[in-house]
Amino acid sequence: MHFRHANEQEVDDRVFLARWSQWFAGPESQGRLSSKDAVPLLNKKISLETLVAAGCGHGLDALCRSIVMKQYENTMQASLIFLDDNKTILKPVVAINPLNERRVNGVRLTDYGLQRLREVA
Repeated sequence: MHFRHANEQEVDDRVFLARWSQWFAGPESQGRLSSKDAVPLLNKKISLETLVAAGCGHGLDALCRSIVMKQYENTMQASLIFLDDNKTILKPVVAINPLNERRVNGVRLTDYGLQRLREVA
């Protein structure tokens, strides 16, 4: 996985998918959704603390910020550039924000991403 907004940081896709699986482990998890569902981006140009306080801690952006080096956690990570850089694992879709049931931009794992997820689970 390539995090261009974190000074070109690279993370093995297995590491990313293991974190994805933990983050999106159902209603009681940080991500509140299943790892196999479409998940909301919930990306904003605000600090991670403010993002979580605003109720967006269950989105892809918060997950990505939890993975990158500490000095980049306050930089939006889940951008269109991020999705394009990582299109073998993630594909853009419409998702439902589980807090307010609104349709928002989101992602789902590609077939390849789902295959890799099964390998790390």
